[in-house]
Amino acid sequence: MNERRLVIGGTFFLFLVSSAIVTYEQVQIGNLKGELRHMKILMKAGVRSVPSPSASSPSGPAKNPSGVASFESDTTNTAMGIKDFSTLLPPLVSQGRLLHLTHRSQVRFVAYHLVVFELQDEKGHTLPVLFNVEDPETSVSWRYLYSFSPR
Repeated sequence: MNERRLVIGGTFFLFLVSSAIVTYEQVQIGNLKGELRHMKILMKAGVRSVPSPSASSPSGPAKNPSGVASFESDTTNTAMGIKDFSTLLPPLVSQGRLLHLTHRSQVRFVAYHLVVFELQDEKGHTLPVLFNVEDPETSVSWRYLYSFSPR
């Protein structure tokens, strides 16, 4: 009887271990699929290179060693200076509305050159818009990618 319990217990233990391994592998596959999907989005957006996660600082805009403002602060400053974003958007998206940024917190950096601006119109409605920002100091070079507007 003791040997039978040992065999049943060992089988149950092996089942639990194999289930844990399969679950772990499924999670890893899911993570890799997510990264692949993210890389496809970046390639479609025209982003040339993506910095490593350790290179990006999680604590907002940072200064680089030479004292020159970083990509984030340059983009934010230029975006705050634009009085009307409707000239940078397709006519179907802007619909003749005056769209502008009201606060710095409405600029979100998704990945390397991908930036979401939460634009507001004169009625206070928010329109999140995704841009590919190659040169942060020249808004004309910004490429509109997508807007999150309801149809």
